[in-house]
Amino acid sequence: MKVNVLISYIGLPSDKIGSWNLMFTRLLVAKPNLFTHIICPKSSNYEDDEKYYYVKPPKINSYKFQKIFKHYRYRNYYKQLKKILSRESEITINIVDNINMLFTIHQLLIKDKNRDKVRIIYHLHGFDIDINNKVDFYNAVDSLLVLTNTSAIIHKERLSDFNFCQINQIYNGIDSEKFKPVPPSVQKEIKKRLNLDENSIYYLWLSQDREKKGLHVIINAWRDFSKDKPNIRLLVIGTDKDKYQESQVSFLGKIPNNELPKYYQIASFFLFSTLCNEGHPLALTEALISGCYCLSSNIEPLPEILDYGNYGVLVDNPQSSISWINHLEKTYQDYINNGHRFKIPISKYSLKSWLSNMEKLLLE
Repeated sequence: MKVNVLISYIGLPSDKIGSWNLMFTRLLVAKPNLFTHIICPKSSNYEDDEKYYYVKPPKINSYKFQKIFKHYRYRNYYKQLKKILSRESEITINIVDNINMLFTIHQLLIKDKNRDKVRIIYHLHGFDIDINNKVDFYNAVDSLLVLTNTSAIIHKERLSDFNFCQINQIYNGIDSEKFKPVPPSVQKEIKKRLNLDENSIYYLWLSQDREKKGLHVIINAWRDFSKDKPNIRLLVIGTDKDKYQESQVSFLGKIPNNELPKYYQIASFFLFSTLCNEGHPLALTEALISGCYCLSSNIEPLPEILDYGNYGVLVDNPQSSISWINHLEKTYQDYINNGHRFKIPISKYSLKSWLSNMEKLLLE
């Protein structure tokens, strides 16, 4: 039996808001035997299962201390890994989106002369690696899994003169049983349950409230765009409810993922205003699968996610409120006159495909 070890700095299974921990929790539920061992902190809904090796957080959280003793923060993960290595001749380690953990595990394996026993798969859930010496990163991994072809091309071009690691690509998958369009009659019922006006046209923005997500750009554009349209409303999810006060805008705070489908289903439009490169954003993909008319920043790899304009509208110069105003006006008139003209194939970005592709990768 192949020995697959998952090492996570977030406790699993996880109900925290976030993309990769949500995806891996779904993987653990759907494919419970895929990982033979899981090394992670205890989560709030942890399982009493012998395959879990729970790790306590470091006692000293000082950044200066951890910088001097560079392996301190993740040494307890390696201690648990050594227990597995003492019983197994070859294992595959899966590390998700944590470069410092990767370097600690890689360097301690070399120190203990165990690196040859291990294949490391690094799951990159961003767009690129944010370190200066990228050669060190590629030397530390045997296989790199990225989310989009655009990201894969960047890494393959860097590695064209070397043979450090294998590059694989798998899109995130969405549960289309939960995230799906609903008929107008159901939309009306949902709006009623949420105490929302049944006749308004709803726009949805959903993300963490950080400057690079571009909410401030949307708010500035909205003030101008909405002033002659009393029938539109903007719903904002993921921010502090008390941070903003805006006309025709409702700030709903943080909402658990299992309660999000109804908000996508009543939204005519979804606005994705990121100002940075993303991995494969779940919110934008959930909105696409749910039938929203999507407007997204024209920043890599989002053109690929929107099939270069076939699934939605790409907004050039997304840092500019004027650019958003122009696209909001055009798409509003298009929607009023022609309805929602974009359709995404049912099988695109499916959870079933993601689960199957992940299983294939980990068992190869």
